[in-house]
Amino acid sequence: MTGHSDVSSTALTPASPPTNGGEWLAAATVDPAVFDLRPDYRALLLTADSLHGGESDPVSERVLTAAEATARRLLGGQSPEQLPHPAAWRDAYRAFGAKPQRTPRIPRRSALSH
Repeated sequence: MTGHSDVSSTALTPASPPTNGGEWLAAATVDPAVFDLRPDYRALLLTADSLHGGESDPVSERVLTAAEATARRLLGGQSPEQLPHPAAWRDAYRAFGAKPQRTPRIPRRSALSH
């Protein structure tokens, strides 16, 4: 099963952690304080079940190599932390108490740049 959900600010606290993608999506929330601070905040959640990791193959290596080259080209020698958009979101996360370098839910744009 795959699914997606726009995260709402509806308060929901499940009795136990979700065990499948649908439950996980249904239980997802964003604290209303986040929207108070950043009304433009949006999140997209995606689940994918029944995926099995495996060894790289020539196709996956080409895709990854192309993505790395594109990221390097777009960064133009800057580190991802220097880009305005990620920097603004780091500031927003700090404003509501999150530590961006320690919060795993923040996308790591630097992943493709190294």
